Amino acid sequence: MEPSNTDVDDFTSPCQLTKSIHWDLYPALDPNNPDLSASGKVVLFACDGSPVGTDCTTAWITAGAAAIIFICSNVMSLNLTTEHLKTTARLKTTARSTTIMGYSTDMTSESSVEVLYENIKTRFGNVDVLINDAITLNNQNTGDIEPVLWWHDFECHVKGPYLMSHYFIKYFGAKGTIINISSLAVGLVMPGFSSFSASKLAMAKTSEYLQKEHPNLRVFCCMQGISEKKPKYAVALPYAIDGTLTGPMSLYLSTPRADYLKGSLICANWDIEEMEQHKDEIVKKQLLKLGFLNAKLGPEGHPWET
Repeated sequence: MEPSNTDVDDFTSPCQLTKSIHWDLYPALDPNNPDLSASGKVVLFACDGSPVGTDCTTAWITAGAAAIIFICSNVMSLNLTTEHLKTTARLKTTARSTTIMGYSTDMTSESSVEVLYENIKTRFGNVDVLINDAITLNNQNTGDIEPVLWWHDFECHVKGPYLMSHYFIKYFGAKGTIINISSLAVGLVMPGFSSFSASKLAMAKTSEYLQKEHPNLRVFCCMQGISEKKPKYAVALPYAIDGTLTGPMSLYLSTPRADYLKGSLICANWDIEEMEQHKDEIVKKQLLKLGFLNAKLGPEGHPWET
């Protein structure tokens, strides 16, 4: 489904890897697909009430996860989301045994995160998948935005996922899957978006480090779709049609089929079957790892054209 009078390629094509691109569910990424079954898995969502985070949890409920743990710093939002997820689970035959648990947690506070993991360890024993998808956007130009608001994006997108990952490893060991939800904004330079874009880019880099430091972990950074429920900026509203793809993509990333993408930055819109056809090239050429500069650096210097 495409919005009228809008070319959705305007937003996706600058960051398009696969020749096939998706805005709606397709069979290979359908949460009802047995290949994406989440049976027996305990999943922790650090979403802080983000709309895409809610869409994401719904996909895991559909896939039959054993338990969904949802954290949010706002108690009212936490309670509303938890009840919504419980209702969703009751309506799905694949998820009637899914446990839904919400915790009030400030993921930028180390003490709060440690208490969270202590409680989860006691209640569930283990977490198989951690999905970091809290999001904040304070979009003003430098000189106009208050420094504390500018820095808050880094607290949310870098410190928070770091703390969640640190204590995930501390309590459950360097195994399982960690998925950090990023944004197409990492590849763009737009006035007023420096804190959002740079912090999401830092998230992608720390994801690469986490994979390198703990090879037995499965770490991914996924550029998300835009939820029609609550786009973060008005210009994105016409493109807010693919928020439901992020959850199914996270299901795929939790399976061994996605091992060739470990440590990579990917996009929820990309076609997984096309990527699998070219996985050897993706790995060999490190196509989905962050680069440095467009210049060709080396002992001989850059080969100037003039």
